[in-house]
Amino acid sequence: MLCVNNLRTTDRVPMRNTDWFNYGGVYREVSLIETPESLIRDLFVHLDAKQNVIHVAVEAEGVNTARFAIPELGIEAEIALSGGKGAAVIEAAPILWS
Repeated sequence: MLCVNNLRTTDRVPMRNTDWFNYGGVYREVSLIETPESLIRDLFVHLDAKQNVIHVAVEAEGVNTARFAIPELGIEAEIALSGGKGAAVIEAAPILWS
């Protein structure tokens, strides 16, 4: 969102009784960023190796569920969001190697 205001008032510089007029407009570089309707605000992933679970917390906008996946481990979960926030505990059996 961009707003330009060059309205002259008595409580702003320049005041109405000066001979200087501030021309409205954008006089510096501006970046316009288009974002999708759904947006991830925050994501937290914590591995609890002792209990073999992954704690996931997500904050998002524009959606009612979030999909969490680690394809290499065959992990996939849908997390319900309430008020844009949701959390889940996902079982994650270790893949042992030597």
